[in-house]
Amino acid sequence: MKENSHVRTAALVAGLVQGLLLLLVELLAEWNLWPISTIGGRFAWYSIALAVPTLVVLAWEGGSVRRLGLASAGLVLVLLLIGAWSGEQTGLRGASGTVVAVPYFLTVGLGWFVLLPFVQVWQARGRFVFPYPLLFQYSWNNALTLAISAAFTGLFKALLSLWAGLFQIVGIEFFQQLFSSRYFNFPVLTTVFAFALYLSHRHVQAVTVARRIVLTMFRNLLPVLALMALLFLAVLPFTGLAPLWRTGYATPLLLALVVLMIVFVNAVYQDGRGKAPYGAGWRHMVEAAVFLLPAYVALAGYSLGLRVVQHGWSVDRFWGVLLVTLTGLYAFGYASAVWSRRQAWLGRLGPINVALAVLVLVLAVLVNSPLLDARRIAASSQVARLLDGRQTAERFDYRYLRFKLGRPGEAALSTLASLQEHPQAALIRERASAALEQGDPWMELPNVLTSDADVPRHLRVFPRAHAVDPAYLNMLYRSRDDHWLRPCFARGRHCLLLSIDLNRDRKNEYVLLQAQPGSHEGVLLYARGAKGWERVGVLQIDSPSKGSAAEQEKLLETGQFKAVLPPFQDLVVGDHAYRLR
Repeated sequence: MKENSHVRTAALVAGLVQGLLLLLVELLAEWNLWPISTIGGRFAWYSIALAVPTLVVLAWEGGSVRRLGLASAGLVLVLLLIGAWSGEQTGLRGASGTVVAVPYFLTVGLGWFVLLPFVQVWQARGRFVFPYPLLFQYSWNNALTLAISAAFTGLFKALLSLWAGLFQIVGIEFFQQLFSSRYFNFPVLTTVFAFALYLSHRHVQAVTVARRIVLTMFRNLLPVLALMALLFLAVLPFTGLAPLWRTGYATPLLLALVVLMIVFVNAVYQDGRGKAPYGAGWRHMVEAAVFLLPAYVALAGYSLGLRVVQHGWSVDRFWGVLLVTLTGLYAFGYASAVWSRRQAWLGRLGPINVALAVLVLVLAVLVNSPLLDARRIAASSQVARLLDGRQTAERFDYRYLRFKLGRPGEAALSTLASLQEHPQAALIRERASAALEQGDPWMELPNVLTSDADVPRHLRVFPRAHAVDPAYLNMLYRSRDDHWLRPCFARGRHCLLLSIDLNRDRKNEYVLLQAQPGSHEGVLLYARGAKGWERVGVLQIDSPSKGSAAEQEKLLETGQFKAVLPPFQDLVVGDHAYRLR
């Protein structure tokens, strides 16, 4: 009883400290005091405050204070280094902070979760020996404990909201103000969460029962998943790979199937002391599906590899390749286990899982360090494609460097802004400088037009031989401050202008498309009426994705456009017109 009291007290203290640390980082950020005045300091502080106290609560169990202190100190040191470095990669003005923060905290969270059972085993046994049954037990218990504790904390917060609401309806605002205050929420909610973690540890048998229920569900669903995997591979020779690539999301689906197979197979294997629960027929089907997992990884890798070859490295493709590599190692490891010994192949999964868990830990550190920086790799790749001519200066995505690649992207743009030795050096310098000047992706860009004679420089006209009506150019100049047109006439920007007859009156209309990467607004339609050129409407795309700006421009340049009659005419009832969309 006394030992349980000590564990409970340690959990509550750790939760309170966690809340105070999170509150302090908020206050220091407001006051702009070091170390929170730097983005790197903020990253490091948040990750330490979130990870270390929770590790202490989950790994305490009344074991050695010295071992737990060493593990915590080591974690603090690693998080301090990678957090400070990653935070500083957000860029000088922090415009790309989200694209740096999300992968950082996701990878650190994954690494922390993988590390936790190793710390727990070391804390419990006092030796650097990690039996797989214990690692398995701790891993699944941790996942369920964290989920239950989060639900407990959410329910507690809901009760506080009800409390505040009840008193508010009778005119008492005190509790509403108290429960919405950060001075209350940070220390109280983290303490409640830590108490919920303690309760889960105190009633470990309940967590064990929940774990068995979840694993049983996975185990019974595995044959269904295996059958699906085998049937999909069986139909591929008849459908071919073309439909797979046309979807645009084949790689995530293929990898999702592989990940689910890995999770479900581990639910069958569990801690290595059970037996496969299937008869011979079902067992052979599952074994065949596991043996063919590398085929799915190969398909995903081939699809992703084509994109890298065609368009170079991006941050998304980097993470995709990393995920394909990890799932590939699992898939080949599991397939080799099936091949080696059909009856006892499950027994080989433990060492494979432990080795790959260590690899995940290493990668979680490397991807948040200069050694394996996705943003630097993407920036170098994209700039290389521009400089060697694989990408033209007109179609190059300068905003991607500015707003998606953090400090490496800004450094690359600075280099391009002073470029001299290149056939398109002047245009590259102009557009790189414009991207650097833009404070955020949604900033209103000042137009640089001085007269309607400047308008054609900001248009790519299709068909190429078409001579744009000067009256239309004058109308665009007069409308230059329009919210939609402003990006067309900013420095280094342009729009696409298509001349085409859309209403079958034998007079061409003008269709104006934004050519900036990431633009997804409607396409403007202009027609000439009695008062001259005027905007008559907006064309909305009816497919899930209209493709990139560069792809649209290429299609227009190669003449892949036409006007088509709608399959259904409008229905007019009295004064009301109905149009099918």
